[in-house]
Amino acid sequence: MLSFGPTMMSRSGNVRRRFRHRAKFKGVSNFMISTCEFFGKNFAWNLNSLPDDRLDWKPAPTANSAFEVAQHAAASLRNMQLALEGQEYGVGSPPMPTTREEAQDMIIGAANAYADYLRGLTETPQGEVELPWGILARAQAVGMPVQDLVHHHGQIAYIQTLLGDTSDHFFEFEGG
Repeated sequence: MLSFGPTMMSRSGNVRRRFRHRAKFKGVSNFMISTCEFFGKNFAWNLNSLPDDRLDWKPAPTANSAFEVAQHAAASLRNMQLALEGQEYGVGSPPMPTTREEAQDMIIGAANAYADYLRGLTETPQGEVELPWGILARAQAVGMPVQDLVHHHGQIAYIQTLLGDTSDHFFEFEGG
């Protein structure tokens, strides 16, 4: 259940909404962990389907390139872990990749590191965490970067279709 609580001030003085989520599980599910690992690998695999000269291409001036999408997804995974560990969200952003291999290593590394972090959670995360967009229950926040990874995996697939590649690419079925 998601409910909206009263507005409040963050440490930086900005008005934040307080979001509440009541978790109905204990610990972190194996499904979330395996989803994180799968989509990290498949995201990297799908980068192979983009031509070299299109990895930093933007389909519109306000759109993100594949490199920017990869950097954002990796940053989301790393920064949420840092925030859940009591550090400031945003201090763990990796540099922008400049090669396909850097982007692939970055996204796989970030996904595997977050999956390992999730494996270490033996209880449902308790309390709240302050994030740039508001204060959330830790039980809700813990899954957000995994959902974000899946979302951004889809953006890479969409960029592929804009470039004429309408095939689905899954590393498990293509020998990856």
